[in-house]
Amino acid sequence: MLANVPELNADELSAFGYSSLGTVNLWHIAGRHFTFSLDVALLMDLTSRTRTDPPPNDLEEIYRAAGVDMPHNAVELFLEARSTPEDI
Repeated sequence: MLANVPELNADELSAFGYSSLGTVNLWHIAGRHFTFSLDVALLMDLTSRTRTDPPPNDLEEIYRAAGVDMPHNAVELFLEARSTPEDI
């Protein structure tokens, strides 16, 4: 099914999660994140959403729960870390 998707090759994708509802999480070698629904053959690119969603409202609470002082540039650090591809 993915053979018809432009610029995606099977050898550049890694599946890293599967749900009982028939959804597979895919990670592209270039750092793009996709979900693929097997039942309807729907491929969704979640990459841009991950990069554009605002940081969580409770960022200060997350630092506090971890027992770490929140740095003055916590939002920038969060956004930078989120845009970095995961080492899977």
